[in-house]
Amino acid sequence: MQKHKKNKIEARMQIKRDFYLNQLIDRKQNKMIKIISVIRRCGKSYLLSELFTQHLLDNELQIRGYNVDVGEVNVENNKSTEIDFVANIGNKRYYIQSALSLPTSEKMMQEEKSLLSIRDGFKKIIITKSNLLQTYQDENGIIIMDLKEFLLNKNSLDT
Repeated sequence: MQKHKKNKIEARMQIKRDFYLNQLIDRKQNKMIKIISVIRRCGKSYLLSELFTQHLLDNELQIRGYNVDVGEVNVENNKSTEIDFVANIGNKRYYIQSALSLPTSEKMMQEEKSLLSIRDGFKKIIITKSNLLQTYQDENGIIIMDLKEFLLNKNSLDT
């Protein structure tokens, strides 16, 4: 009998949950506490952390006057990966990845991989909710910035 190895699947499936996200977005300015109560393991944390954070970034970039797109870049072996935000204003362009946290070097490499595949001179930025004390630039020239810094400092992309 031959044993079959199971291939490790690294891609994750993203369920958008637009209905719930739009309800949160519509009510975000009403100063009331939002409670999401549904069945266990249905994606509440993902909705609040990942999707709402991406909405905040996209919305803030548009408020600042940027044209915002999602980018796609070929990484290796004709595989492509996504850049979360490509923000353009005038002759400036920023490639932005968003990450809930960067707890390990593997996670950092995962977020950097698509940015390092871009071969132009525009800024490459990772915005994270890791409560960083200050923005810094890593050895690859990628700027690592905390979400709060981005939201509170209108000139944060130009630092």
